[in-house]
Amino acid sequence: MPLLEAYGYGGIFWFQQLFNSGIAVFGGDGSTTSVYTYSSNSAVAGGNLSYSAYGLAAAGNSTIGVFGGGYNGGYLSTTSVYTYSSNSAVAGGNLSYSAYGLAAAGNSTIGV
Repeated sequence: MPLLEAYGYGGIFWFQQLFNSGIAVFGGDGSTTSVYTYSSNSAVAGGNLSYSAYGLAAAGNSTIGVFGGGYNGGYLSTTSVYTYSSNSAVAGGNLSYSAYGLAAAGNSTIGV
């Protein structure tokens, strides 16, 4: 199995399977997302996040990305779970605290 990299900051999330082409999902300026495909060097509109915010963070694995926190008139603990295969997001469980401008990282089993 290839190594996985997942990084996030300020609502920008990217996922890459090393030694294989992959995608990047950018989001967090409102609820919109953009899906960038490395192999074709192109981007298309993605599915909307389940909430609108900026300054959020994200982490993910090979099947989902989780955006969390942010600011929208106040600090948020909200999360949105983005499924790559369906290009869609649904509300997830809340973070244990409200924050914005946070960072996140993850591997195949857990995100922090």
